[in-house]
Amino acid sequence: MNTCKAISLSLLLLSFLITGGCTADRVWEIGAIQTVSNDPVKELDALQTANGSLIMATMERPGSGLLEHNCVVYRSTDAGENWKQTLILEDTSQYTRQYADPRLVEDTLHNQLYLVVMQVKLPARRSSSRYRRDYYLGDIAVYRSDDDGQTWQYKSHPHIDPEGAYGDLPFPLIDQDGCLQIFYSRLDTRKLIDPSDLVIRRSCDGGISWSKDYLLGDSLIANTRKNLGNLLVKDPATIAGVFADQQQFYYFELNRGAGFGLSRIERIPHTFGGNNPPLVYLSYDRGSEYLNIISYLPHQRDSPIWYTYSEDDGHHWNSQKIGFRGAYPNVSFLEKEGILITFNHKAGKKYQLLHTYTSDRTGKFPSPTMLYENKFRFTEAGEYQALFRGSDGNIHLFFCDWSDYSRGKYTSLIAVDE
Repeated sequence: MNTCKAISLSLLLLSFLITGGCTADRVWEIGAIQTVSNDPVKELDALQTANGSLIMATMERPGSGLLEHNCVVYRSTDAGENWKQTLILEDTSQYTRQYADPRLVEDTLHNQLYLVVMQVKLPARRSSSRYRRDYYLGDIAVYRSDDDGQTWQYKSHPHIDPEGAYGDLPFPLIDQDGCLQIFYSRLDTRKLIDPSDLVIRRSCDGGISWSKDYLLGDSLIANTRKNLGNLLVKDPATIAGVFADQQQFYYFELNRGAGFGLSRIERIPHTFGGNNPPLVYLSYDRGSEYLNIISYLPHQRDSPIWYTYSEDDGHHWNSQKIGFRGAYPNVSFLEKEGILITFNHKAGKKYQLLHTYTSDRTGKFPSPTMLYENKFRFTEAGEYQALFRGSDGNIHLFFCDWSDYSRGKYTSLIAVDE
């Protein structure tokens, strides 16, 4: 999370399994749009529980706040028609400035939900050294719900920043044993150039206690700035993931269980250039050897978007630029035969919600088409929204409506063949 980023586009991507066949001419219509948040939302995550409840967690700015942001969790039990606020994390002292980068994950084995969120604070003191600058501290906190998101309880801080070990962009995963893993970037915010470590920690007692830090590939890729992507369960013995630095993507695999550790890492050159590494998200089609990665540059008004794929379990990769631009994607990957992309766009004085779809695994996307358009009002500066196939089989979209001062909205998408 970067407090200085600004955007004019927001992209979401979903890879999913479409039953009953899949064609390149499939188009999508938007359902009724429901307003969820009262305040402007910077970024959000969402899921549908096994019981069918819709849960949305936001990083949103209260009406009187400038830098301050709260984390708010909302819940709907009637397919998104009505919403209730079930948790609010807000500034409680002069040191806490933001609750940022909220992420949700469900543990279906134990019927539990987790919220993982950054707690951004001011340090107790500032240094005047020429090698340091004003900086924030970044902790990571975990909250758990045992009743389908109706109530939430604080459980622990898997990462506490003592001073200059900022925990950024946490990504949670429930592994094959029902344990919670958190994948995050740890960087020294006191330095003018921020090399970062990638850390994985694991909890098998409901988010209360944590394993020691596991540094991913530290000796292989030290002293570079890295942006992490996501983790996924590839098979009963393997967790896979992806991250990037300024020159390469890294696809990696981890052994599970007592022998937990890096078993494989593949380097994939990219041509984004510049000092900022791209953000990356991985999808895996179970039952085949097909993998894909969507990548884009963060902290820009828009960015080229690259589609990188492998048809032989990650041993060889092909990359190509998608023929339109976007920024700050969130990617929710499921098993799929088609790829659906929706994204926010500012066209003059208009706000547009657009989409494109392809069943071509080599990433030949048609020109985007309109889902929704209205007068542009305001945009928060965020990183991700949420698009996914729910437990009910429907496609759910949560987005920041720039025609309504970036308030968090919910809708569904319905497939219509031409």
